[in-house]
Amino acid sequence: MTIAYFQPRAVHGTDVPGKNWYAIHEVYFRQDGTVETMTTDALSPRFTAMSELKGWILYCLEAGMTKVVSGERGYEYTAEDLQWWLECIGLPVIEFNAI
Repeated sequence: MTIAYFQPRAVHGTDVPGKNWYAIHEVYFRQDGTVETMTTDALSPRFTAMSELKGWILYCLEAGMTKVVSGERGYEYTAEDLQWWLECIGLPVIEFNAI
């Protein structure tokens, strides 16, 4: 299969039994909308609840941050990136081990 598109999506994972996390990852989709692959490193910090992840994005945007350094690789993201993350956060959460 080939990759048709990607989106920044909320991803859920479990490090150890009972220790859940949520973070934004780049998720790559096939034409039929199924997941082909995703980044292993999170773009955002990892949080223990979806509400915390969304709250962090909202905080950054409401504080007027034009750039933020985050994620496991410490990349710089713009307010436009954060806005896109916020738009996609309402889509279904994807399980980290789903692929």
